Amino acid sequence: MILRKRNAWLFAFAFFLGFLALGWQHKMRREFAEGGLKGDGRNVSTYGFVIDSLAAIAPEDVVPSGVPRDGLQALAFPDYLDARGLDSLNAEGRKPFLFDHDRVIGVSVGGESRAYPVSILNWHEVLLDTLAGRPVLVTWNPLCGAACAYDRELTDGSAHFGVSGLLYNSNTLLYDREGESLWSQLTGRALTGPAAGRNEQLRRIPARLTRWGAWRERHPNSLVLAPDPVWLHKKYRRRPYVSYEGSDRLQFPVRGLEEAKLMRHKTPVLSVWAGGERRLYPFPLIAERSGASGAWRTTQGDAELSFRHWPGTPSVAEVSGEGVLAVQAYWFAWHSQIEDAEALLATP
Repeated sequence: MILRKRNAWLFAFAFFLGFLALGWQHKMRREFAEGGLKGDGRNVSTYGFVIDSLAAIAPEDVVPSGVPRDGLQALAFPDYLDARGLDSLNAEGRKPFLFDHDRVIGVSVGGESRAYPVSILNWHEVLLDTLAGRPVLVTWNPLCGAACAYDRELTDGSAHFGVSGLLYNSNTLLYDREGESLWSQLTGRALTGPAAGRNEQLRRIPARLTRWGAWRERHPNSLVLAPDPVWLHKKYRRRPYVSYEGSDRLQFPVRGLEEAKLMRHKTPVLSVWAGGERRLYPFPLIAERSGASGAWRTTQGDAELSFRHWPGTPSVAEVSGEGVLAVQAYWFAWHSQIEDAEALLATP
């Protein structure tokens, strides 16, 4: 009986979130119809991007996400909280804003460290920042479970990115406001427009998708992205992708998906560059090797890797080591972006 009640509650909660999402999409489409936004949510041609001979992808593989261009508003140079400010915010109301087990994207550049809560980025996906004088782009794509950070400096200056409202292989296509080229959120590669003609590729900045408690322990002076007070209770305390994360079904087309049969499509995988090599580490392998201690040490090429794993829903894993660069995304995302991705999988 208890199990039935729990399942009924979960179904009701998922239905409620779906109802909210439909209402939000209707609002965005109404704004498009009134001339306030580009992109009707259904037809690529209404978004105003030119996908021509410069494109590195087939135009037919670009699909609308259901919301207009900038329907998700990028955060540009937002406010931050120090430890005292966060403690004060957490003490307000009935529920703290940020728990130790909550996920954040941690970025450290030139001695400056910042944490970007996933609970905020779920609603924006793109954040423009400057750390130690370096122009930084922080991105989160819930559909691919992908957390990335890049240097925003291009050959012709710093770029300001937004959310295009379009997808490629279920991954967000970013766009730069200067030239309106489309970029892959996962790879940082320009796929259409003038930047694609110049073969532009954003340089990755090390970023960790980790727990706030673990990041704070490693970077006690880290600042934390401050939530907009208006959105704090309306959106930032919700989990809009809880039903999506709990299912292996995808909402948008992915080329070659039928061939990605080695594991569940949404298995989280760490792509690790170290020791002159690149390997893919599925979370089940990391969890198995980490055991009860939650820690696992191994080598890749001539590099020593230290993994940490925290079970839960969703589970979290990270890797450390000198010269190590790691990016997390679902298995289907890596499979669609990397030729012969199976050959890069780490073996037990």
